[in-house]
Amino acid sequence: MDAQVRSVLYRVIRRIPNKNIENLLKKWNCLSTDQLYALDYTRPKWVIVEHVISFCEVFPSAHSRILQERNALPSHPCIGKEHSDHEEMRYLMSCEAFGHGPTPKLETAVYRLETRYRGNGNNTLSDREEFFRGVVRFSSSSLLDSLRHCVASGMAEGPVTPLLSAITQRGRNYFVITDKGPGVSSQASAQ
Repeated sequence: MDAQVRSVLYRVIRRIPNKNIENLLKKWNCLSTDQLYALDYTRPKWVIVEHVISFCEVFPSAHSRILQERNALPSHPCIGKEHSDHEEMRYLMSCEAFGHGPTPKLETAVYRLETRYRGNGNNTLSDREEFFRGVVRFSSSSLLDSLRHCVASGMAEGPVTPLLSAITQRGRNYFVITDKGPGVSSQASAQ
């Protein structure tokens, strides 16, 4: 049983009161009578889920097949082509930003923001002379691979922002984003 099916099963059983779990499992008709009686419904729900999973793996049921079919890609050829086109486009965007080959091992990237607050809604902040300051730190065991995977898998929207692609283009992992003056957009300066 794959991790996604386990997760769905756990989420369903987590919402059911313990006293109703046995009735639910009987309605699903995925366990034999002996297996239903072997479960201890007074145990924590995660233990019950693990036992149900162990029973369902030597005896697979039609219900596990239904869950797997729901998560399958659409079978219509036009939809499948559209999905593959989007997947290829995301992959190309990630390779354009982070390269095709192996990426250097980088564990952190830091962006420091120093700019004036611009906005109509808060006069308290927009009237101040001092800068608005903030720090954003990205950390991972392999940050560039993680960023490339986020774009290629569709978790992050492409194209990749120049602030992130600048890591590989400039060979740096510390950036200061400053205001260059009124009417000029913020620009990342490498340090």
